[in-house]
Amino acid sequence: MASLRERLERLEAALRPPHEVPVEVRLLLKEIENRQREEDGLDPLPLTPEEEEADRASTRHFLEWIELQKGCAQGNPEALAELAPLEAYAREEEIARLSRGGEA
Repeated sequence: MASLRERLERLEAALRPPHEVPVEVRLLLKEIENRQREEDGLDPLPLTPEEEEADRASTRHFLEWIELQKGCAQGNPEALAELAPLEAYAREEEIARLSRGGEA
């Protein structure tokens, strides 16, 4: 017969979520909640250090993308060369998605 501790550990394991929510998703949900809190006149919820890092990384990525787009719009050969592999990757991903029946 299993000990009480073993039974408790099995029950706790069964209650754990089957997966972890990615930090980017948690950050998005917190941003949505904070906008609602702002409308309700409440203070925003603070970001965890992990969420702060994800926010900074997302902002850096966005700004890099904007700079790449500006360079391409100006006909900058270096920017256009950097964009080519990204476009090829996007095409390959879209072909793979369509081959799966359009599923994500």
